[in-house]
Amino acid sequence: MFNKQIYMKTIYKLLLCSYFITTTAYSQDSLDCDLNMNHALRYLQYLKSSNNVKMDSIKAIEYLEPCVDAENALAQLLMARLYLNSNDDKKFKKGFRLSKKAAKQDLPLAAYDLGVLYKYGNGVNQNLRKATKWFRKGYNLGDSKAAYSLGYMFLKGFGGENQDYKKAVKWFKKSDYPMAKHWLAVCYYFGYGVNQNKLKAKQLLEENPIEKSGILLNSLEQISQIEQLTDQEAFVLDKLKDSENSGSENNNEADKLIGTWTGSLIQFDWSKSSVMQRIPATIYLKKDSISDEISSETIIGSNQNTSELLIYSDEIKLDNLSLDIKHAYTSVEKGTQSHNIAPSKIELINHDNDQFLSFSADSFIDGWKEPGSPILFVLKKEKKQTDNNVEISEEAFEALTSQNDFIKLYPNPFENDLIIAYDLEGTSDVNIKITSIDGLQSFNVATISLQNSGSYMYYFDSSQLQKGVYVINITYGGQSETKMILKN
Repeated sequence: MFNKQIYMKTIYKLLLCSYFITTTAYSQDSLDCDLNMNHALRYLQYLKSSNNVKMDSIKAIEYLEPCVDAENALAQLLMARLYLNSNDDKKFKKGFRLSKKAAKQDLPLAAYDLGVLYKYGNGVNQNLRKATKWFRKGYNLGDSKAAYSLGYMFLKGFGGENQDYKKAVKWFKKSDYPMAKHWLAVCYYFGYGVNQNKLKAKQLLEENPIEKSGILLNSLEQISQIEQLTDQEAFVLDKLKDSENSGSENNNEADKLIGTWTGSLIQFDWSKSSVMQRIPATIYLKKDSISDEISSETIIGSNQNTSELLIYSDEIKLDNLSLDIKHAYTSVEKGTQSHNIAPSKIELINHDNDQFLSFSADSFIDGWKEPGSPILFVLKKEKKQTDNNVEISEEAFEALTSQNDFIKLYPNPFENDLIIAYDLEGTSDVNIKITSIDGLQSFNVATISLQNSGSYMYYFDSSQLQKGVYVINITYGGQSETKMILKN
């Protein structure tokens, strides 16, 4: 991406070098163009001898325009960069067109620039395949920076290139661009495509004269160890792969998803062979009692947002999920980037009497204008249990927690299974009884000494009770609450 500050600091070295190296190659252009280029560069303060010349881009453009019209590649490249150093979309498009014209004349730096424009979608629709094509051409024409960009494409598997750490390392080693050394250090640190050598990685970063390498070095030193998948996560991932490979239909009922799911967002490296980081994750799925629509609330680390379910006949997807994720290691001061998660097919997987919600996700990082590394969600459904250790349904839990009375009952009326819930504001002894309306039948549900403040639920098996009306009585702290209920 063209950054204005970086642009103004580096264009002198890049363009001036290209200008003097290739001026002989373009001797077929008029001598006036050589002279005009010299004047233009002086007015843009790119020549050491121009210290006494004020920067004047308008004057520079006046010298460049005749040479641009004469199809001078260097003039086209410089004019393109002037256009790209603006916030005007129309000028961006002009900059792209001129970069393309210069690149087609086999100007190495222009071929590299064109690849960058395609990579980030500046002045043209983003196209990573075309970016790779022009990076390759730039390298073949002698541009070292293009070798770095090719290594980057192989590192992450962009632009139609299969992800390949060994090829990435090969290209990084061919480039003398500082960012090539930067990423080569990452490969050595984690053992990507080379034998792991953290000492060599640190040495490369310490010797690299760019701020990003200093930040990265500090970031890497804070990584204690590479994490591993748990046995449960490995099992779920294998099942997820089996489902994807078999192409079997997912006939999950949406109602099975309702509940609270907790676990992890697992971020892999680009080859998906090792875990870079694991972030706590929770997804709440609730069903609206009126519309029957299922809403979703997602919490990833400290990041919270809503998303929605796309329910089809053969699959269910989670959509509109956007997350701010802090990177496992970073080379920028702000190590958090916004990831837009692509709609992802949800799978329900059973393992060891637990139910897991899982999906692999592709993401796109807005700030970098590129895909994110592979992400896997593995979340286990939280089981709702009463305080006497009986599992209850999500429907029962929601029904109880939505009631405002001191004594909360579910279901009402009931048949055999009855759940009694209440909230305490202070510590006290508690006794729960159920008595028939005529007083002939009475059963003790629970007696608790010095129960702390909080919310409580107790299950009662009423199969021994006859049909009729019953009174629930809860005594606590010298107070008594009652509520009637019907048994069918």
